[in-house]
Amino acid sequence: MRCIQATRAAFASSWFSEEGCGKGIARLSNYRKKWDQRNGRFTSEPVHNDDSHGSDAYRQFGQVLEAGERFAMSIAPAGGKSSARKRWTSPMAV
Repeated sequence: MRCIQATRAAFASSWFSEEGCGKGIARLSNYRKKWDQRNGRFTSEPVHNDDSHGSDAYRQFGQVLEAGERFAMSIAPAGGKSSARKRWTSPMAV
């Protein structure tokens, strides 16, 4: 359960670029647990596919963030015309 809480906490300090993170956002949005038809409820296990793998990657990010790690972050200038990138250390780089 601690992993889930770390993942939820990571959302509070993260921002996502729709342009640069479209696949990752889709992975997080499409994460699903298996459906137990017999009992009419979801199981505790995820449907293992690309969405669960992408969500697991973000979960690991949350765990590392919870442990106090900081991340280098690059931001391309608007328009993307320059090859220069601004870099700094931030606790919220996804």
